[in-house]
Amino acid sequence: MCFYRLIDYSIKPTCYLEGGKCQKVLNITVYEPPANVSMSGPASPMVEGKLYEFRCRVQDVSPVSSLYVSLYKGFTTSRKTEIVSHPPNTTNTIKSPQSGEYPLQFRPSRVDDGAQLWCSARLELGEQGPQPPPQMDSQHITFSVLSSCQATSGATLAVLLLQLIHWV
Repeated sequence: MCFYRLIDYSIKPTCYLEGGKCQKVLNITVYEPPANVSMSGPASPMVEGKLYEFRCRVQDVSPVSSLYVSLYKGFTTSRKTEIVSHPPNTTNTIKSPQSGEYPLQFRPSRVDDGAQLWCSARLELGEQGPQPPPQMDSQHITFSVLSSCQATSGATLAVLLLQLIHWV
């Protein structure tokens, strides 16, 4: 069995009739799933109700005009919730593999304590493309959530301890 890899992202093959006249130029798009997907963001624990920003880095994917980037949370991968999504950048007509960072925001609540966050890069190739669409996930990050009361009382305790040390 032979496998070929096409790496010319600007290829323009042409179909010819038997008489040598050009019949049609074929539009070909070379799809490249992400080489890597990773996520960075604030460290755990998080405070409920506070807005946090995570960054999803997607490396060497083509074409970017078909790429969806989403942030998920869940306790298992089968019970997941999409929090936010970046639709494809349809104005980007570059066909060669591109890398990018996508900001994704998340505001945790108390029920999220112990859940996991991860980002996902998915190539939406339409009805003619593979089903399900090619997708790659980042590492899963388990996080804890402090109630706003816990966070405030912890900060108050630290201030009181500093004042007590100063008096001694």
